[in-house]
Amino acid sequence: MSLLGQRPAIQSKFDSQAAHVERSTVEKMCHYITMVVPSKTSLSECEAVLSDFHRSIEQLGNIHVEKTLKSGEIYFHPAGKDCDCGTALGSLRRGDEGRVDKATLDGFRKKGWSETKIARWLAERDKVRSREQRIQAQREVTALERANDPDGWCSIIGALQETLGLKYVGIMLHWYGGGMSSEKIEFTRCNVPLDEKLGNALYHMEEDTLYVVQK
Repeated sequence: MSLLGQRPAIQSKFDSQAAHVERSTVEKMCHYITMVVPSKTSLSECEAVLSDFHRSIEQLGNIHVEKTLKSGEIYFHPAGKDCDCGTALGSLRRGDEGRVDKATLDGFRKKGWSETKIARWLAERDKVRSREQRIQAQREVTALERANDPDGWCSIIGALQETLGLKYVGIMLHWYGGGMSSEKIEFTRCNVPLDEKLGNALYHMEEDTLYVVQK
């Protein structure tokens, strides 16, 4: 069980940004990237590292995720300006994923979603995917966007490990149909090394898989 609930709230320059708090509870159909670090990691020190990459920490208390994490692991959203739609993470894999599998739709029905809500989710998903393709094709490369591509995420992960002496850092991509703190997410873990092949692995990243990047 995660120790998130036992940690005192972190006071930082980002605490005043109410949008981060709202984002974890408001239902929004978007891609979001989340991260996991080992127990007893200082989140204030994590936040100092992330600030160099134009991101801050939004702590999450999703019980559906926490029950799958290892004891004490800390789960958070490395928040940027808004959602992570348009991220290059998993972009080469998403190019082959135009369909939604039956299990996903059945899962929505089990959660009580109406057919109207499912249709709205599918329409929104298609719209966002089209927007992601436009962003990838037309975007100008800014400092924030460089931090959003796989090489940028490799730098973030490497900086966290090097600066804080972490044995591993987890990163996961999920398409949210609800709030970040309430979404029911079933995910798997896979261990990957922090080496020159990590960027390519993140380009082909599979959603709902926690990539545990190890030194």
